[in-house]
Amino acid sequence: MGFLTAPAARGRPRPGGDPLSRVVGWLATMVVGVLLGIQYWNPNKRVIPVAVALLMFGVAWRLNMLAALNVLVFLLPYPKGTVFGNTNLVFILLVFVIWLLRLSLRTAAPARSSPIDLPIFGLLLCYILSFYNVQNAFALERAFQNFETLLACVLFFYMIVNNVRTQEDLRRFHQAQMVTALLVFAVAALEARTAGKIIIPGLIDFSGTLGHDFNTRDVRVGASFRDYELLSEYCGVTFLLMVFLWIRSKSQSQRVLLGLFTLFNVYTMFTTVTRGVIIALGLTLPYLFFTIRRHLNAVKFVSGVVAIVALAVTMNFFVATYTNSGDMFERLSQTRVVHGIVPEAREGAWLNAWKRSLVHPILGQGPYYGEMPGYEIWWPHNVYLFVANLIGFPGLLLFLLLLLGLVRVLRPVVDDLRHASYADAYLIIARTQLFMFMLNEIKIDYLRNAIYVFQVWMWFGTWTAAYLVSRDHGVRSADYLATPESPPDRSRAA
Repeated sequence: MGFLTAPAARGRPRPGGDPLSRVVGWLATMVVGVLLGIQYWNPNKRVIPVAVALLMFGVAWRLNMLAALNVLVFLLPYPKGTVFGNTNLVFILLVFVIWLLRLSLRTAAPARSSPIDLPIFGLLLCYILSFYNVQNAFALERAFQNFETLLACVLFFYMIVNNVRTQEDLRRFHQAQMVTALLVFAVAALEARTAGKIIIPGLIDFSGTLGHDFNTRDVRVGASFRDYELLSEYCGVTFLLMVFLWIRSKSQSQRVLLGLFTLFNVYTMFTTVTRGVIIALGLTLPYLFFTIRRHLNAVKFVSGVVAIVALAVTMNFFVATYTNSGDMFERLSQTRVVHGIVPEAREGAWLNAWKRSLVHPILGQGPYYGEMPGYEIWWPHNVYLFVANLIGFPGLLLFLLLLLGLVRVLRPVVDDLRHASYADAYLIIARTQLFMFMLNEIKIDYLRNAIYVFQVWMWFGTWTAAYLVSRDHGVRSADYLATPESPPDRSRAA
């Protein structure tokens, strides 16, 4: 079963069909044909987006909700700007309307809550209150766009939570994420080869990707996100998912394909020449190994660690020597800290962001991080300082409660990545992904990027859905029955 499988037929149609439906179908075809003909000869930039939106609505309506969400996952890294935000907002609203229609028609499962509802609603309230301190019309317009993006992210989160309900749903949703990652990495590879060039105007444009010596060295790729630091984080989170799928693969061909995919992921990670993700992975992988320690063979574990180190060294040598990107290990060796823990490259940005956050500590400056008299306009390079600037320290507390809520619900109750319950096994990786994200965001801020922010909330939704699947159909459920190949875990909590 594929991850874009259409819903099952609701019944065998009558041989003659419904005459009214055929008439409506012919009329709709004629109208669409006339519309396309007119737009071919005299295109209108207002009509074409509406036609595309209607087409998307029709396609999404024919698919089941999980397949529609998978289509969304494909589209999110490639938005186009509009007067009200970007096209991701449109696509999410279309699928959300379809979901509401199916709820009203009772063709979808009833809506359910998530275990982190309270901090999410609190964040929305803090964003609304923060508009009080928006200073001018330009900032107000940008603030509304950023708030719309947050609303779209929250809607996307709840659609994932409500439509990824079974072990198979979660597996298919992971497949969609992997295919999307492959496309992102392909864009990154093309960007590394054609830095500073425009391949297709308005579609594939790498004119903003620059390096030294006519872009022949020190090129740092950002792929679909246009940000090399955020791309490196995306590679780190995806790398952990790839390892999980590789370990659970059941055939040699799957292992070979996933192994090649993992090499592509690592290659892309090194072409970003970003140190933070290496440090974050280095700090979180020990947690993963500790969690699954009972199932680790000492010889294989040491061999695996040596292989990972060798892969990193070899990949860094290849990227630094045979591509136009830089040497990540060289940058890592040049890392300096001040005041004991603060990276030297972040000292000015963090201090500036801290002082700015104290100007409006309760409500924040509003959903737009703009100019403030007496302070620099630098990005905070720390998502926690970013949140404190936007919605104040009460908002930061709610954001931390959201993350801590995820840490709590993602506590795995099994310690085997090959456990029969896919969701329970994935919770081990999900918690590791969350820890890596929380650590990496200390030196970067996903909120500054209107494309990447959807990926973060997609992860939030995936992690929460995995917990709910575990609760309802996994080891946590009272009626769970392990398969003969995988006996129940006796060490799990009651």
